[in-house]
Amino acid sequence: MSYRSFSFPSGVHSVAVAPFYEESVESQCDDVDWGKDCLPPTKTVLDLKMYEDYLENFLMLSSISGLVLLGTTTESPCLSKEEQIGLVNTAKTVTKNKLFLTAGIGGSNTLECIKMAIELRGLCNGFMVTVPPYNKPVSRGMIAHCIACAGHDPTYRYLKGYSDLQNYPFMIYNIPSRTGVNMSPKEIVEVALKCPNVCAVKEASGNISQVDELCQLTRDFENFKVFAGDDSMLLSTCSVGGHGVISVIANAYPNEMTLLYKKCAEGKFSEGLELHNMLSPLIKAIFCETNPVPIKTLMCMNRLYEYPTVRLPMVKLSDENYERLYKSKTQFEKNLKKYNDSRRSDFERKQYD
Repeated sequence: MSYRSFSFPSGVHSVAVAPFYEESVESQCDDVDWGKDCLPPTKTVLDLKMYEDYLENFLMLSSISGLVLLGTTTESPCLSKEEQIGLVNTAKTVTKNKLFLTAGIGGSNTLECIKMAIELRGLCNGFMVTVPPYNKPVSRGMIAHCIACAGHDPTYRYLKGYSDLQNYPFMIYNIPSRTGVNMSPKEIVEVALKCPNVCAVKEASGNISQVDELCQLTRDFENFKVFAGDDSMLLSTCSVGGHGVISVIANAYPNEMTLLYKKCAEGKFSEGLELHNMLSPLIKAIFCETNPVPIKTLMCMNRLYEYPTVRLPMVKLSDENYERLYKSKTQFEKNLKKYNDSRRSDFERKQYD
């Protein structure tokens, strides 16, 4: 089986943000006296209708290449299995195969990751397997986990549908800051050589030397893609041979991130640097607190979502950081207008030359 059989599209893949709203459950607690100083009890409800509207009326009108669901940006650790499947199913229904859908199967339990992948067959185009968090496996464990999730471990053949996973492209997600372990380029290559359907990496180590090494080692792997795992690393990742970004900021500014990618893909790095410098302060601002709290707040500022509600242990953005985010957004949009006006003037000037 050759690498030609599997591929993720180059470009910008937006990481889904799960919208919630608060619903009172006071009626279910009639036997409790909450007292005058207590707020009524509420629960957070996943708003699939809001997500459907967002996809249909905003993201689907943009120029991004794909959508990644069930990452930490989606607050997947706080979603039930039913909610996770519902979110992916909603995306499939709305996008109608016009966007490449990748489902995350991150977790510390290999068997449960495999079962989720099997459950999501037919609802997505590919999978993203995260280096296991919390239990900090050694090199052999990381490699074995990725091989098993990609459908190549005979131990799991007893699971109905397990062999089907070999028919889906897999992306490895390396993020040492969340998992506590770093998967080296050589370890990633070892997995890719054993599993032809492992054909991409979301590299979020923040180490450009590691990204460079990975690009060099996989240069001759047909259709193998290396994606930046941080918005701020798109320009530098493309400069050493990368193929795009798995993006958080693209939830609010998909076309701007896509334009930055296209400049890099065309080798116009000086023009790309101009866009990078314009986006950089806003990208820093959306990580002023733990993701996805700031990006969800920004999406509400832009009226893409109605509520910035998150589930514990995430909490709403502090007042101080809200102000910082708002200022960064305002300045970015002023700079963007100047940039677009300048491009328009240049185009009109060429028309008359």
